[in-house]
Amino acid sequence: MQRGYGPVRIEYELRQNGIDEIDLEEVLRESGDSWMELLEQVYSKKYNHKKNLDRNEWARRSRFLLHRGFTGEMISALYDHLNINKNKF
Repeated sequence: MQRGYGPVRIEYELRQNGIDEIDLEEVLRESGDSWMELLEQVYSKKYNHKKNLDRNEWARRSRFLLHRGFTGEMISALYDHLNINKNKF
């Protein structure tokens, strides 16, 4: 989590290393953070907060966040929270 990876990526890597039983939500609560806070930190570190993105830029940013292990639902919630719109051109 400290490296900016989301729950999907962390869970995958834990399973790859033979760790099946871990409650990521509990670990996150103990650290005092939330996935949305972490997602916003990762996004803000990489990108500026343009309000209107063209389709290609929106897709590029979304793919980056998906690769970091955040879900599509989380990414959509982030865009809503930051009032980021996808233009149709």
